[in-house]
Amino acid sequence: MIRLGIAAESSGDATLITGLVDRVLLDEHDWVTDDTLDDYRVWGGLGVGTFLDLHRAKREAKDRRLRIHGHFDGDSGEADAQMFRAVLLLFLAEDTVPEVVVISRDLDGDEDRAKGFEQAVADKSWPFPVVPALARPEIEGFELLAWRPETEAETKALAAARQRLGFCPTRSPERLTSKKPTDPKDAKTVKQSLCDEDNRWEEAWRRADLRELQEAGEGCGLARLLREARKALNPSAL
Repeated sequence: MIRLGIAAESSGDATLITGLVDRVLLDEHDWVTDDTLDDYRVWGGLGVGTFLDLHRAKREAKDRRLRIHGHFDGDSGEADAQMFRAVLLLFLAEDTVPEVVVISRDLDGDEDRAKGFEQAVADKSWPFPVVPALARPEIEGFELLAWRPETEAETKALAAARQRLGFCPTRSPERLTSKKPTDPKDAKTVKQSLCDEDNRWEEAWRRADLRELQEAGEGCGLARLLREARKALNPSAL
């Protein structure tokens, strides 16, 4: 059995991303099935936690006296660089170090966060692949990319959104914004306008074709997540 570490901003984000990576694992290894998946991998945060909360990572690292300050290859850290370093050091300090670490983070229009991630990963030779789930602008963009209308009402709602925005939010979710609910392009607001039934979004996410998501998801960060997850979950890891 392999241990997979997950760091995210919320339990909902962790559930979404781990479910997607599980699908990659199933897709890559035909001897692993839904019924036997739990025999091959276990997800976790620190200790017995289900995920590592990104917002608590720096404090947790300081409490454990882990050195998160300092330069990154001679440069000062970009946004979130110390937080990402804290995440990786915390997983490295675990009694059972994970074989793969996945980090989910909304970029919220701040590309310096992505630079900070790269700095932290390049900071040292980590003993595990680090898989980025860096969402542009936020994780709702991943969900939008996977969503397709199935009823007349949903089809009309998507057509109205396209006309209102000037682009299709399920094809180019990276063009949306975040953190401003009053903005017509706010990802959460647009998602709500298309469908307010959580089970429909969950169903669309579970059923979306991984190859299609990878082909279409370059701009929002989903393609990279899928590529890096496939690379990390190689046969030797099992």
